[in-house]
Amino acid sequence: MRITVILPTYNERVNIKKLIPILEEEIFPKIKNHNMHILVVDDNSPDGTAEEVKEFTKKWENIAILLAEKQGLGAAYVRGMRYAMDKMEAEVVIEFDADFQHDPHDIPRLIEAMDNGADYVIGSRYVLGGGIPKEWKIHRKIISRFGGLFAQIVLWTWNIHDMTSGYKLTKTSLLRNIDLDHLYSKYYAYKLHILHDVLLQKPKVVEVPIIFYERKEGSSKITQKDLLDSFWVVIRLRIRDSKRLIKFLVVGGTGFIVQVVTQESSIHLGITAFITNILINHGLVTDLTSVSHSIGAGFGAEAAIISNFLFNNFCMGFV
Repeated sequence: MRITVILPTYNERVNIKKLIPILEEEIFPKIKNHNMHILVVDDNSPDGTAEEVKEFTKKWENIAILLAEKQGLGAAYVRGMRYAMDKMEAEVVIEFDADFQHDPHDIPRLIEAMDNGADYVIGSRYVLGGGIPKEWKIHRKIISRFGGLFAQIVLWTWNIHDMTSGYKLTKTSLLRNIDLDHLYSKYYAYKLHILHDVLLQKPKVVEVPIIFYERKEGSSKITQKDLLDSFWVVIRLRIRDSKRLIKFLVVGGTGFIVQVVTQESSIHLGITAFITNILINHGLVTDLTSVSHSIGAGFGAEAAIISNFLFNNFCMGFV
């Protein structure tokens, strides 16, 4: 399969200079059955990250670079996903941060999980064998766990242990069914929206344990605004899902009422008996009562179909 590792960068020249040779010389040669590619999505880094990548493209033909203005991590990943699918014909994408908080040596393990049947592979810090940086202070650990727990509770997603992992392998057949242009966040919370919409498609999901490391070079780009954004995205997803449930109940309930009322009214008013008598006179049926009720049921079913159509397409278009 064609697999593209997406690397979003902003002022990552030092890290990208180390990372790409590791991927090309150490990691990719271990992956025998797939066609591996790298896509660097750079937000016009002023430190010369793009120039460094362009030098690598002269040595390795499987590297591409996509430049754009800085709009946030989520926006960068979405650009990368679209480019990988549309231009690089990627069948699988791997979200991978270029700051070495993700270990490139875990990539073959994510791919192995896919080879064993998974459609969506999460590099998980919170399953047996996974871990977070020892350097994190207690408040950072609490925020990380509480944020994931909050998402699990609100979205009712207990089968996923690491809701906020940014290290994922995704088959593009899943991504093509997601409205990437209208994610609720352009920043770190993009991952929660994509995770949620991927899970709605009922893929086979596997969590592979990873160790998440502290940055060796540069500084963390996560802010308090990103944390608040994540909480807001989770709430909006729950509201959206609740609207679907409300719509289902209203449309289904209305259809049921319309069906019963139409059926009983057609019988009470003598419409079904009139039609049945015509059929009897022509020798087509013999049982007045059963045929009359069957015709009434048919009227009711047709009325319910029309009612559901109208509500779905004109009255309840708010999802």
